[in-house]
Amino acid sequence: MTRCGGFEHRAGPLVDLLIELYTEAGRTDDVLTLRWERFRADGTVGSYQRLREFILATDPQRWPQRREEALDLLRTRATSGDGGYVGGAWNAGEVYLRVLLAEDRDEAAWELLDQVRCEESTRLAVADRRAATHPAEALQVYLPAVERAVARANTA
Repeated sequence: MTRCGGFEHRAGPLVDLLIELYTEAGRTDDVLTLRWERFRADGTVGSYQRLREFILATDPQRWPQRREEALDLLRTRATSGDGGYVGGAWNAGEVYLRVLLAEDRDEAAWELLDQVRCEESTRLAVADRRAATHPAEALQVYLPAVERAVARANTA
């Protein structure tokens, strides 16, 4: 069983229930702790978004520091020597780039694009953002994608 942080991945539904119960009981600090640990364990865009939404709704002044901690964690995982896969379960590079785009950190996403693993759809999303201000640079991503699409069409 995969462990990351303090949670086993199959404990997710139990953690969700505990978050719900703590929320109803007004135990904000406990909910924050669970959301943070859930994010550390899952490392997904969704768990990042839920952490962000919770903090912004309950204590927005905490968000800048927590955001930087979360981004540091994602950056470390995405740029680690294992190519961004933690236990083979998910692609940390993909998650990091998607979170950077969600945070409107387009320049950081562009700078990391060739340093981390990600799906072609994510490469294109980063290029789309880059095209607004640097269209010639975005072509470096678009042209190979077009060539691959043409090659697939020709073999079909």
